[in-house]
Amino acid sequence: MRREESRSYNAPPQGGYGQYGYAPPPPSAAPAAAAAKGENYTWVFVILCIVFAVPLFGLIMTMIGITIGLGAAPIAVIGAGATYMGSAIGTLVSGQVASGFYELGRGTIIFGVGVALCPIFFKLISIMWKLFKKVFTWIKNAFAGKEKF
Repeated sequence: MRREESRSYNAPPQGGYGQYGYAPPPPSAAPAAAAAKGENYTWVFVILCIVFAVPLFGLIMTMIGITIGLGAAPIAVIGAGATYMGSAIGTLVSGQVASGFYELGRGTIIFGVGVALCPIFFKLISIMWKLFKKVFTWIKNAFAGKEKF
């Protein structure tokens, strides 16, 4: 008798829930209640992704192409400016000083434009991909019932 009296009142007896006269809730009760409310529309998002798989693939490939184009353009301009400056040095060495300095100035301007475009274009690429991620997160949350305004 003393063993049963010393046991904590909060702890269930060794026999489980059956000694109290009730059974534990079934493990699928909470998801079934959430599905009955109709708050979770993740399945709609999955179906939309399947239906729009080809256009989404086209969109992603277009964004990759834009990323490559915006990343390569300023680097190509820098290369063109450096090449033009090298040509100008060759013109200076050949004896045409006025024409050589003119070409050197143009090459320097082209090179500078390329250097100025690098951070702008790289920032545009970063913003484009962040917006892409935010749009898909917003669409996913809209169908999951977790939309934040």
